[in-house]
Amino acid sequence: MREEWRDIKGYEGFYQVSNFGNIKSLAREIKRRNQGSVYKVETYKKATICPKTGYRKLFLSKNGVNKCFSVHSLVANQFLDKVNIKDVVDHISGDKLNNRADNLRFVSQSKNLSNVNKKIINGKATSRYKGVSFSKEKNKYYARIYVNSVKKWLGYFSDELQAANAYNNAALLLNNNHKLNIIS
Repeated sequence: MREEWRDIKGYEGFYQVSNFGNIKSLAREIKRRNQGSVYKVETYKKATICPKTGYRKLFLSKNGVNKCFSVHSLVANQFLDKVNIKDVVDHISGDKLNNRADNLRFVSQSKNLSNVNKKIINGKATSRYKGVSFSKEKNKYYARIYVNSVKKWLGYFSDELQAANAYNNAALLLNNNHKLNIIS
C-alpha cells in the first residue's frame, strides 16, 4: 500500500493527513506580527501522546488560532466513510498508537466502550474477557464495569478467571444488559 495524502477539512492548503497516520504542514507563507512575511518549508508534524487517554494528539494552527486534534480522528474523517453521525472512531487492533486507516473503523459508542478494557501490551490484549485487564504494577488482574458511563471498580484478583467472574456477578446484579463473559 502506498502512502496517500489528503487535505484536512477546514485546513486545506495548511495541513494534510496520510492513510499511514502521518500529518504534515504544507509549505506556505506565514505572516508574523512585527516580522513581516516568513516562508515556511513543508514539515511533518510530530504528535505527542496524551498521558490521560493514550492517544496521539497535535495542534493545528490557522489564522492565529490553535486547535487540538486526535490523529486517529483526522485519519478516519479523511479516509473512512461515516455511516451514522453518532459513530466514533475505533482502533481495530486495540493499539491506540496505530493510526493507519486500515486499523480504524467507525462504530457505535457502545461497541467502542466494549473494547475499552482490551488494553494492548506488546501487540497483545491483557485479557480475553470483557471488563478485565492486567496490572503490570500489581502483577494482578483487575475487574471493572461501566454503569451509566461511570467506571465501577471491582477489585484486584490473582487470576483472570476470578476477575471475569467478578465482572459477570456485577453485571448480573446491575441487570443493565451487560454482556456476560463466557468462561471456559
